[in-house]
Amino acid sequence: MKKFCLIWMILTVAVCPGCSGLHGSTGKPSISLENTDWKLAEFRGKEVIMQPGRPSPYLRLLSSDSRVVGHGGCNRFFGGYKLEGDRLRFSALGSTKMACPRGIGDLEDAFFNALGSARRFKISGDVLEVFDDSELIARFKAVKGM
Repeated sequence: MKKFCLIWMILTVAVCPGCSGLHGSTGKPSISLENTDWKLAEFRGKEVIMQPGRPSPYLRLLSSDSRVVGHGGCNRFFGGYKLEGDRLRFSALGSTKMACPRGIGDLEDAFFNALGSARRFKISGDVLEVFDDSELIARFKAVKGM
């Protein structure tokens, strides 16, 4: 029995570093909020599925100058952001003004307005959740090379 317990303890210690999932020994997510492309997956509780040939809405927070850039599905957008712990606020958001198909333009307008009401965030694995004062606004998935 002692031999079994010793083997079990050795295996646990050897495998345990992988048990932390995406959190390292510091408990911080391995995917950073900043300098990551975040593709919009869900907005106001509904899955976001774009028409073929249309770019997916996404955002990227640039840590070098506290700017946010991205795409709303029709237009590119830009602005500033402030990050303090899990608090997140966007400011001075602007966008290009291309004509958009009705459904995409409506989603884009709502998405841009929602970003303006963002107050906090949470990252779990490769998923970013953005909240206003009381509820989940949007869920994003980390992607490479948007």
